Amino acid sequence: MTSSFTPRASPCVDMRTVYISTPLHQVLTVTDLTTPPSLDIMALATTKVALVTGAARGIGRAIALRLADDGLDVAVNDRSSSPELDGVVREIESKGRRSIAVPGDISLEPEVEKSIQKVVQDLGGLDVVRSFSWR
Repeated sequence: MTSSFTPRASPCVDMRTVYISTPLHQVLTVTDLTTPPSLDIMALATTKVALVTGAARGIGRAIALRLADDGLDVAVNDRSSSPELDGVVREIESKGRRSIAVPGDISLEPEVEKSIQKVVQDLGGLDVVRSFSWR
């Protein structure tokens, strides 16, 4: 499966944190430039989106919740769907942020691609990837 989403790497904080930029034209299509975009579109254009792996518990969970506290929408990943992962999504949403669960094995490239595509499709882009899996 080939993705039309091509991340561009920016400077990294460390080897496990990657910041990527999604060109806005891949996220939004404005057909009538004489009408100002709605507030929802403006929020989508300015809100950063993160994907945190290993987010069902422990440090990954804490990172996902902190990113939500910092104003990011957060997609959370763990090897499989679980009540813990769904709980993290609910906690993030209770903070007023958008969140989705994207279960999958990040050691398999096709599952990583599928996860990234789902995040971009459902949350409108992807700006931060934080991989924290302890296995």
